[in-house]
Amino acid sequence: MQSKTTRIVHLLVTLALLSAGAGAVTGCGSERTAGNGVEAPGTDQEPQAKNRARQVADAWDGSEAARQWRQGYYPMADAVQLPEGGLRDKADQRAFTTQNFVLRGALPALLRMDGEVRWKSGASLTLPLMEAREAYERVARGGNEGPRLTVTGRSRAR
Repeated sequence: MQSKTTRIVHLLVTLALLSAGAGAVTGCGSERTAGNGVEAPGTDQEPQAKNRARQVADAWDGSEAARQWRQGYYPMADAVQLPEGGLRDKADQRAFTTQNFVLRGALPALLRMDGEVRWKSGASLTLPLMEAREAYERVARGGNEGPRLTVTGRSRAR
């Protein structure tokens, strides 16, 4: 009796696995090639998504957001650049990473000036400079009891 039950269980498991496999194979048939050799899901939403993407792109051109983006400066890396050998040890590195600074010097007021960002391509962008105090406050956000770096003054970037 046990062998008959075992055979029935094996038969049911085999049928379940075959059914699952057939379902997976059937699902694969709904894909189609996207033109670049990559299989892409075939949905009816693709034309709608392309139309919406085109509407968004068209709305961007000439928009206030596009104007602001083109006039702004958006660095791809940290704006603070350390001089070579600027951090002496692990404590300095930790203080810099956690933005833990203490000011022990005077920061001069800025007469209204502009700064220029120049790219390797020769293109440039002129932007107003911020006060040294505001720049310090944007960088010095740590304020914890760990290691600190002492700021004694400022110099112009080259």
